[in-house]
Amino acid sequence: MPGPTRWRKVEEVVEAIDDGKINVDTIDQGASRVLSFLQEHGRFEEDPTISKEKAVNSPQHQALIREAGAKGIALLKNTDAVLPLTKEKARGKTIALIGYVRDSLMHGGGSAAVNPHYRVTPWDALSKAYENHDVRFLFSKGAHTFRLLPLMSENILDLDGLPGFTLRIYDRERAEAIKVKGGHRVSEVSLLGGSPHDGKNVELVGIFTVPESATYYFTLSGHGPSELTIDGKVIFRQTGNCPDSMGFLFGGIPAPLIEFAVEGGKKYTIEIKSSPPILDDDDNFGFLKHRPVDIAKRADYSIVFTGHDPSWETEGQDQVSFNLPKEGSQDRLVAAVASVNNKTIVVNCTGVAVALPWLDQIQALLQAWFPGQEVGNAIADVLTGVQNPEGHLTCSFPKRLEDCPAYLNFPGDFNDGQPRVKYEEGFSDMEVTEPSADVYTVTVSIQNTGHVKGATAVQAYVGKARITPENPIKALLSFKKVNLESDESVKVELPVSGRDFASWDTKTQKWIIEEGEYSFSVGKSAGHLVLTTFVHVNSRTYDP
Repeated sequence: MPGPTRWRKVEEVVEAIDDGKINVDTIDQGASRVLSFLQEHGRFEEDPTISKEKAVNSPQHQALIREAGAKGIALLKNTDAVLPLTKEKARGKTIALIGYVRDSLMHGGGSAAVNPHYRVTPWDALSKAYENHDVRFLFSKGAHTFRLLPLMSENILDLDGLPGFTLRIYDRERAEAIKVKGGHRVSEVSLLGGSPHDGKNVELVGIFTVPESATYYFTLSGHGPSELTIDGKVIFRQTGNCPDSMGFLFGGIPAPLIEFAVEGGKKYTIEIKSSPPILDDDDNFGFLKHRPVDIAKRADYSIVFTGHDPSWETEGQDQVSFNLPKEGSQDRLVAAVASVNNKTIVVNCTGVAVALPWLDQIQALLQAWFPGQEVGNAIADVLTGVQNPEGHLTCSFPKRLEDCPAYLNFPGDFNDGQPRVKYEEGFSDMEVTEPSADVYTVTVSIQNTGHVKGATAVQAYVGKARITPENPIKALLSFKKVNLESDESVKVELPVSGRDFASWDTKTQKWIIEEGEYSFSVGKSAGHLVLTTFVHVNSRTYDP
């Protein structure tokens, strides 16, 4: 997975049985367990009460996705209250929207991807949000972030004049195509698309009409040897196999860029050929018009959208770098924009921690994660103040890669030919608040210091002051979500019982609390504890 099976091919299994490596009874037992499980759950019977899987696109779901996406965004910086950029504050202003603003960074790649009902981009959402408020937008992609260039799908006709490419599939031994299909939508043939071309040679041929004269970037990557020609001239040739099949299948293999000047209105014949490495083949062809931009100086506000698209944050491989791709281009983009615009806001869409070398240069930073199909509306709601960002960091964002706890131990060493990594991070001290009685009540005052209504989850943790292997360092035992208007304050009471932080004693077969000092703490998360105290607790036992 994905692609053809590697070890469980019929011929491989039969050979293993003949050689005595596998017993038929073993296979039958394994298959019987699967079938018995399905039978227990009635999967061999028609049940009218069991509805088939279907996609539901209801207004209620859309509203829920939008709200959850917005509330999950974390506000990491907001100098001089530049956010929210309300409709009245933005009236009559010019806003530069740069980066991934016309993309929907809604999910990761590979198995982290889903098929949405629709996609809402930040550009569309912000255009609608500021409609009729005399707001002028300037757009720039700003930096080359493609791991692979976008597939060719526009201004291309197949050999019969239909939109798309002509796809030809050949057996290795035959000179004539065994299958010809017109209207192949994009410049890609993939195993993941269900195309019947295992072990075959493939060709894509299309007539490209150039919209305007310019220098274009072309690129080609193939699972096996591949070739790109334009008007009969070989532009690029990949002579060998791709060294990383899994990375290639999920769009994670970088390919060289080839510059090619084209004339507006002229028709060019694009031909792509790819051969299989062993049993299967794949090829991917992309292009991009070269376009330098610089619009930040002309804007009252600049909003830069950074992050990882599905080709960068995908399954089967680690991050290429701690910095945003590609090769620091997004970091340089943010720094350049911030140097000429003192009201620069960054919206970052990643599922992991990334370097923020420009943090001191910008005024505001939103960590938007991957909010789903309502990504544009969710981000726009936070930027305009319709929704307060209530999210927190799910992991620490180191200032430098050297600040990571595992930095001194990674990537480890080899033992008996196998890579081994030691995890030697350690832990930090806790902070606590005052408890009372056997059923403790943790009380804390909180205040909304922001300018819009918002919510936060107040959390209480308990752990032994003297850390021992038998007891948790700290455990979340109580929490309460609180909604407050701007400048509103309130006292929050969090109940914690002694039974909640008792430990299981294997000798007495009871839950016990050992006498000693215990730390009670409150904060917004386990990594952000703001009030602390230590309380002496007498020994107690609790029946199972």
